[in-house]
Amino acid sequence: IKVFFILATAIAVMGKFLTIKIENKSYEKVFKIMFNTKFLPENPQEMEIFQKVVTLSRLVRNFYTGLSLSALSALFMTQYLSDNDEMPVTVYNPIDLDTKWKYNLMYVYQCLSLSVLCLVNVAFDSLSTSFFIHIKGQLEMLGLRLENIGANRSQDFILWQLKDCVRYYNRIMQLSHTIENLVSIPISLQIACSVFVLIANFY
Repeated sequence: IKVFFILATAIAVMGKFLTIKIENKSYEKVFKIMFNTKFLPENPQEMEIFQKVVTLSRLVRNFYTGLSLSALSALFMTQYLSDNDEMPVTVYNPIDLDTKWKYNLMYVYQCLSLSVLCLVNVAFDSLSTSFFIHIKGQLEMLGLRLENIGANRSQDFILWQLKDCVRYYNRIMQLSHTIENLVSIPISLQIACSVFVLIANFY
């Protein structure tokens, strides 16, 4: 059961990594769409919303990275200071830990390997979160455009604005569906592995 904890985490991270490698062109396409002129702000109010979205994405990324690295550091330091006969996580060790240098070698190996797992996990989760924060910002910009429709304008101009908002909404929905298709499988794998870890922990 102890081995399963790290195995489930590794499976989830591997799923995220393989998804990015396999769908690399799709991710590149999403980035190009996100920074297309049709999705960029058109006035100072929309620019303010756009900047808030960028700031929120950075804040979430930095907070999640700090939290994950702090937890990882606490795991290693606590284990090393409290009991330096056991490894931080229970995995297969290819060598016996009967001498100090062998223990230190395996300890460094676990530190490096778990750090890679942690950073890949943080990178993918932060990217996925930023995608949906971007969609949220686009919807806020659409709402602002709808609120400003018809300010001392002719009926024809109002109709043109409504049509433009409908087209904008359809573009947002297409982008949202594309992002959902990209992240649905790795996120589902993450949820499944987390559930298995919880079940094993309760057991």
